[in-house]
Amino acid sequence: MLSALWGILWGLSLHFYHIIGLTGDHLGFYELETPVTREDLEIFWRTFPPSSSSVSPSDDSQKQTEKFTPRLEDLALFRTSWQVSLVNSTLGRSASVCLVEVAGDMDLILPDTLMLGNLPSSSDPQGCAVSRRTAETLYSSREALGETLYYQGRPYLIRGILDLDEELCLVQGHTQISYPNLLAHAPGLPLSAVHQQLGALLPGEPTLISEGNLHLGLGSIFLWIPAWPLLYFLLKLAAQGLLRLKSLLPDRPFKPFVLELFPYGLPILGFAGGFLILLGCLHFSDDYVPTAWSDFEFWADLFSGKISQLVALLRSSLFYRDLRTLSSLLGLFITSILEALLVPLLSSKVFPPSSGTFTPENRDA
Repeated sequence: MLSALWGILWGLSLHFYHIIGLTGDHLGFYELETPVTREDLEIFWRTFPPSSSSVSPSDDSQKQTEKFTPRLEDLALFRTSWQVSLVNSTLGRSASVCLVEVAGDMDLILPDTLMLGNLPSSSDPQGCAVSRRTAETLYSSREALGETLYYQGRPYLIRGILDLDEELCLVQGHTQISYPNLLAHAPGLPLSAVHQQLGALLPGEPTLISEGNLHLGLGSIFLWIPAWPLLYFLLKLAAQGLLRLKSLLPDRPFKPFVLELFPYGLPILGFAGGFLILLGCLHFSDDYVPTAWSDFEFWADLFSGKISQLVALLRSSLFYRDLRTLSSLLGLFITSILEALLVPLLSSKVFPPSSGTFTPENRDA
């Protein structure tokens, strides 16, 4: 029963971590001081084209190098409007939805949510994508691809269905619309580098920042929480095994050597295990690496800045993508803590306590 419960919690942890990882390379700049238009975005790409566009399709070696080069890959602008009425004139139905107007790649707005069809591209101003709940409200079925709905008298063709249980609709915004929010897909680039590259597009400071690398880094730490009590019980098991080994070893010349080795080997194994856990769970960008590890002012400024950034984001009206990410982060923390609490119970059940514990004092007993 405990093993099954631990397995369920572990599966949930992996699910939450997967959701967090969907936006691990994304950066969100919200409530911009100077809103940006689609035309501004097009001018930016003409001035600073993506580095991948300069790679020839026939140059395989260069493409492989470019694939792993940190770079700014894509940008998307968006703005949200609440309580917007969408109409199905054929059936006389309407739905009050959150309308998201986008300039750029819609997949940045809600990654990994498309269940049917396609997301409208920038060259498809008459297409839209709706959530399955909105499709069911308007058409009594999620199979609504190709249907027509109306927003402010304008017809839109449903190109895609999103696997969401919220009333939601995504459309490509028209020209001359100002967008207060920007999303960037920048694999391998820290927040400071992306902000510097976007200086020509974002002259002012954003009020809110959603840093995918920070969320993913915290998620990695949470995911590895159960490994610490597990390491402790594995070391304890090794010490108990040594005690049994001592009683089973005949009086051979190498017996004193074995008994001398393990009291020093166990701490080394403990340090090695702790190092591997830290190596597995600490994944942050270059912004988190100081010039000197003893620079305490750097660490104080870093922690206070990131905490303020997270608190400001939590206090805002979170868009669905950030709400899903931060909810998954909280879920991952809870499931990992529960897994860690179950480790002692599982360990005592799988490995019953030994009659004694090995220590340097009782090695000659």
